[in-house]
Amino acid sequence: MALEIETKFVLTDFASVRAALARAGGARLSRVFEENLVLDTPAGDVRRRGMLLRLRRDAVGRVTLKLPVEASAGKGLKVRQELETGVADVAVLETIFGHLGYRPALRYEKVRETWQWHDVAVCLDRLPFGRYLEIEGPAGSIPPAAAVLGLSMDRALTATYHELFQALPGRQRPSAGRQLRLFSGRAPGAARLPGGRPKYLTVSTTIPARCLSGCHWSRFCLFSELE
Repeated sequence: MALEIETKFVLTDFASVRAALARAGGARLSRVFEENLVLDTPAGDVRRRGMLLRLRRDAVGRVTLKLPVEASAGKGLKVRQELETGVADVAVLETIFGHLGYRPALRYEKVRETWQWHDVAVCLDRLPFGRYLEIEGPAGSIPPAAAVLGLSMDRALTATYHELFQALPGRQRPSAGRQLRLFSGRAPGAARLPGGRPKYLTVSTTIPARCLSGCHWSRFCLFSELE
């Protein structure tokens, strides 16, 4: 069972950290479009126990279970045990979990750009409600990596994306039954991400659509909280 140690930072743009990573000898590994589905019981038992059950699809399908640990790795660091394995058919596994009583609690998509710097992974995450940087690796390596990027551990976050979304002021969150979209359309000739998504991103919160459990990764289902 792997131990995951990570932290997050809120960013306004990625240009400065990309430049810092390049100067420090970091290597850009990938840039992918992710589709994520967090599952829970109707009563929220998984979240209440400090666990996370997630289905993810980018180049491959995966199922992940994250478990809390009692030990602390240091200020601004989140530590969890992680179990993860590949999945041939994410939609089928979602249906299986549904029959076992687990329903969609959160469905969100993001563009993740991953860099490697020494023994840490640095992820630049673009979500519909903001830009975030995530550093994952040994506890002793994360603060030095943050310093190289010009980031202070005093501003480090341990919240999940679900918790960060919950903390947004009400006026920035879509009302019940509405979705927060990252991709508002496809500009002619725009560069494409893996899966055919456009590279150039805009935000729209005026989509009166609802992400139903049967939509199974709708192309424009970017971030929605499900009742």
